[in-house]
Amino acid sequence: MNRIPPPEDSEQITKKSGSNLALSFVSLSVEKQQAMNSFYAYCRLIDDIADSTELTIQEKDRQLKEWREEIQLSYTGTPKTPLGRELQKIIRDYLIPPKAMIDVLDGVESDLHQIRHPDFDSLYQYCYRVASAVGLVSIEIFGYRHQSAHAYAVDLGMAFQITNIIRDVRKDASFGRIYLPQSEMEAFNVREEDILNNRFTPELKRLLHFQYHRATAYFERAEKRLHPEDRPNMVAAQIMAKVYRGILEKAKRLDFNIIDHSARLNKFQKAYAVWSSRKPQKSSPYTPLQNILIIGAGFAGLSAATELLLNGHQVTVVEKLKYPGGRASSFQDSISEDEIDNGQHALMGCYHSTLELLQKWETLHLLQKPDQLRVPYRSPEKSSLLKAPKIPSPFDMLFALIGFQSLSWKGKLSAIKLTFRIKMGIIPDDSQLAQDWLIAESQTKDAIDSLWEPLCLAALNEPLATASAHLLTQVIQKALLSGPEDSKIYLATEGLSQLLDPHARRFVQFCGGDLHYGLSVQKLHFENDRCTQIEFSNGKSESFDQVICTLPWFGLKPLLPPESSLAHQCDKIKGSPLINLHLWFDRPLTKEPFIGFLKSPLHWIFNSSAIKRTPSKKGFHHSVVISGSYEIDRLSTAEILEKTLSELSVLLPEVQGYQLLHSFLYRSKTATFASSPSVNRHRPQATTEWKNLWLAGDWTQTGLPGTIEGAVVSGKNAATLLQKSITTL
Repeated sequence: MNRIPPPEDSEQITKKSGSNLALSFVSLSVEKQQAMNSFYAYCRLIDDIADSTELTIQEKDRQLKEWREEIQLSYTGTPKTPLGRELQKIIRDYLIPPKAMIDVLDGVESDLHQIRHPDFDSLYQYCYRVASAVGLVSIEIFGYRHQSAHAYAVDLGMAFQITNIIRDVRKDASFGRIYLPQSEMEAFNVREEDILNNRFTPELKRLLHFQYHRATAYFERAEKRLHPEDRPNMVAAQIMAKVYRGILEKAKRLDFNIIDHSARLNKFQKAYAVWSSRKPQKSSPYTPLQNILIIGAGFAGLSAATELLLNGHQVTVVEKLKYPGGRASSFQDSISEDEIDNGQHALMGCYHSTLELLQKWETLHLLQKPDQLRVPYRSPEKSSLLKAPKIPSPFDMLFALIGFQSLSWKGKLSAIKLTFRIKMGIIPDDSQLAQDWLIAESQTKDAIDSLWEPLCLAALNEPLATASAHLLTQVIQKALLSGPEDSKIYLATEGLSQLLDPHARRFVQFCGGDLHYGLSVQKLHFENDRCTQIEFSNGKSESFDQVICTLPWFGLKPLLPPESSLAHQCDKIKGSPLINLHLWFDRPLTKEPFIGFLKSPLHWIFNSSAIKRTPSKKGFHHSVVISGSYEIDRLSTAEILEKTLSELSVLLPEVQGYQLLHSFLYRSKTATFASSPSVNRHRPQATTEWKNLWLAGDWTQTGLPGTIEGAVVSGKNAATLLQKSITTL
C-alpha cells in the first residue's frame, strides 16, 4: 500500500509548500521559525494524507490514527518519528495545549468522511479545527500578554478559512467537496450540480458575496481583539492577514467568479504583503470591539448594523414589530393577500448610500430601474411628461424643463434660471419657507404649482407653504442637478419589508450579529453620563457598551428621563401626515408604473400590479398617495374613498365604469417629521448627552428630508461617530 513518508526535515517541507502560512515565518526569530517549521510540517503532512489521491480511505484513517498516537506520545512519552520529537520540543518549550494539536487533526480527519456541512454551525466547527486551532498553537509560539489573543486567533482563523472556501470552490469541487453550508445554498437557490459542474450562476455569486461579508467581519473582529501591547509579537499573523485579505478582495474584483478565474495572489503580490506588514509603522489607531445594541430594524437601524458588523463589532438589533422597515415597511392585506407598503416609497439614483446598502445585501435586483428620468403627469386639463435625456448635468434638466408641457415659456425660463442659480451654489436661509423663497426667486405660478409643489410634497411630505426652503434646495441639487443617473426613479418590485427581509437579516446573521423581531425596549437606565441598563419586553435586562436608538421622536421620548435636554428636544419635533389608499379594480387604471397628479388633492397613483413581481390575487392593485395630508386626514375613511374616486374620474376619465373590488386605507399622522424651518432647526445630532447613547433615524440632523436615504445616512453617521469616539492611539 502506498504511503506518504514522514519528512525528515521540517524546514524543507515548509519551504517547498509555498504556503501563505509559511510565508509569514520570515518575521520571526530563528528559534521561533524553527518551532513554526515543525508545527507547519505537521499540519502539512496530515493535510496531504487527507488530500492524497493515491491512498484509500482506510489507509488514510490508519495513518492519521498513527499521528494521533504520535501527538499523544509527544505529551506523555517518547515519539517514534523525527517530526514527533520536534513537536515534543516545541510543546514543552512553548506549553502548547494538547486540545489545539488534536483539534487540527480532528478537522483534517473530518475531510475523509464529511464532505458536506448542513449549516454554518457545522462549518464553524470545521473551520475552528483546521484554522482557528492552528492560530491558537501559533500564538503560543509568537508570545502574548493578554488573553484576548485567544479570541484574536480564533476569529482570524475563521477569516482565513472562509477566504479559503471562497477561493477554492472549484478546487474543492474537484474532490467532491462543497464547504458552503447546505442551508445557505438552499436559501440562495444554489444547486450542488452547478458547483460540481463548474457553472458560475447569479445565485452562487450572491452567496459568495455574503460569504465575503462574513469573512470581512471576522477579519475586522480579529483586529479589534488584538491588544496594542501584543501587536509586535503578531507580525507573522498580520502578514497572513494581509495576504488573505488580498485574496478576498481579488475575489470581489472578479465579481466572485472564482469558477472561471483564480483569486490566488502571485509572488509579487505576496512579497508586497510581507514587505508592507514588516516595514516600521507609526502607532495605528486602536478601536476595541464593542457590544452594541441597536433599537429598531428600519433602514436606519439596519444601516448602522451593517456598518458596525463590517467593522468587526458585536451587534444586536431589536425590533418591536414582527417585520423590519419601521415607518417604511410593508405588511399583508388580509383580503387581497397582497403585500402592501405602509406608504409608497420611491428611490432615486441620488440615494447613493441606500443603493450601496442594497448592493451589500444583494437586493438591487429587486428594484425596477428606468433608463432615464421620466415622470408622467395628469391634470384635469391635460397630460404632460417631465423627461430628461441622457446627457451631462445641468443640460439634461434644461431639456427636461423645456419639454415639460405643463409649464408656460415664462414658467420654463423662471425654472431654468432657478436651477442654474442653485447649481452655482445659492442656499436659502434656514428660516425661509419654500413658498416665500420661490416667490422671491421670481418663480411663476405655473412653475410653483406644476413643478416645485409636486417635488416638495413627494420629497419633503410637506406643502410649499410650510416647508423648509433649505431642505427643498438640497432635494433639487441632489435629485435634479447631479446628473442623469442621479435623477432616475427606482421602484421596489417587492414590499418594502421584503426588500429588507430575509436579505438584511441574513447579512446580520452571516456577520455574526443577532436580529430579534417582536422584542421592544421598555426602559433605558442612566447613571451620570452613560446608559447603563436596558429593560426588554421579554422581562430580561442587559447592559451594552454602546446603544444606537433609531426610534422616532415620539417613540424615544418615553424612554428618556423627563428632565433631559433630549426629551425636551423631542417635544419640539412635529410630524407630517401621509395617506396611502390602496385600490383594487377589475382592470388596470393605467399602463404607466406611476403618474403624478397636478391641481388635485391627490398627488400620485402607483400601478402596483405593473411594478410588483408577484401578481395580485384580487384584480389590479393601485396605490394613491396624498402627501402632507393635513386637511384630508381629518376626513373619515369613507369620505376619503369617495373623494379619491371622484378625483380619479376627473384625472383619469377613461376609467369611469371600472369596478372597484376592494380598498384599504393606510394613514399615518407622523409618517415623517414636519419639514418646516421651525422643526428642521431642532432635529437632534447623532450624539446625545450620554456618551454611549447615539441617535439615528430620518428625523435626526442629516441635512436631508425624511426619506429612506436620510434614514440610511443617519445610521451610517451614527456608526461612524460611535467608532471615532472609542478609537485611541
